[in-house]
Amino acid sequence: MLVDNVLAKGAKKMKIMKVVCLNLLLGVILVLGTFAVFAERVNTDLSSELIRLHVIANSDSDEDQNLKLKVRDEIIKYLNTKFNGCEGIEQANDTILREIATIKKVAENVLEINDKKYSIRTELGVFPFPTKSYGDVASWKL
Repeated sequence: MLVDNVLAKGAKKMKIMKVVCLNLLLGVILVLGTFAVFAERVNTDLSSELIRLHVIANSDSDEDQNLKLKVRDEIIKYLNTKFNGCEGIEQANDTILREIATIKKVAENVLEINDKKYSIRTELGVFPFPTKSYGDVASWKL
């Protein structure tokens, strides 16, 4: 009888633990789902207000990755002078379109200084804005 009582109490505790764990799991899923919806909404809002500079390296080598950063830095330095006075995303886009040949030339100059002959493509468009953390270095909020 005593053994049956102990076993019954143990089974009841296990059932309670299962219910608690299930509720915790559902809570975590609910929080993560809510966060995902919020993050997507923020990304949608940001993508209409930000210009994202995306420089792709020729390879994953340290040398090419460092070269990519040099190209990025020079383009940002150049564009920062051109964005002065821009009052919105449309003006910034117009500025980029007007300067796109020069932006390419800035990148080509960095490659030339570093004795590289890689191809360069410059374009302005609407692209997916992934959920990532970017420093202020490559984003212009207008």
